[in-house]
Amino acid sequence: MADFLQAVGALEDFSPIFIFVLVLAVLYGLLQYTKLLGGSKALHALIAFVIALIFLFSQNAGEVIKIITPWFVLLFALILFLLVGIKMFGATKDAEIDLFAMFDKHSNISYWILAVTLVIVLGAIATVYSQPGEVLAERGDAGPVADAGSARGDTGGVGLGGFFGTITHPKVLGLIVILLIGSFTIRYMAQQN
Repeated sequence: MADFLQAVGALEDFSPIFIFVLVLAVLYGLLQYTKLLGGSKALHALIAFVIALIFLFSQNAGEVIKIITPWFVLLFALILFLLVGIKMFGATKDAEIDLFAMFDKHSNISYWILAVTLVIVLGAIATVYSQPGEVLAERGDAGPVADAGSARGDTGGVGLGGFFGTITHPKVLGLIVILLIGSFTIRYMAQQN
């Protein structure tokens, strides 16, 4: 008798299809919302389809999407819980919470969401491209990438693994978070004057 975990494991074979549909839907929605290339739905659909095909055939791009998706689901769930909490503890029934008005009034929220989005995307890209031998081997110039004693994420290695290993080191990520907090604090204090 098949159990639930085997069924979920079988879904791994369909992950390229999920990635294709996700990229297609998100890009089409963004293009339609922003009207970046005009109002042509056919042009937006064509561009979204072509980019989704690129993500379908690129293994590394698909891996980035696989890493990013759960983090964005978590981010949107936290935003939803925050809005429910605001409504539950602060807003009255007559006062509707307008998300866009809140972003206009409190522009710092937009910058924090942008900062978290950039950390998620850069972290996912660094995770995918931090396997030292795989990326260089695909390009054909693998050479002496890492010896058998080095582990994934070690700093100071040769090639892309050393650079991304350094960037994804916990001390460097902590420094980036501290610098982001400091920059937002300075920006907020400068606006008060």
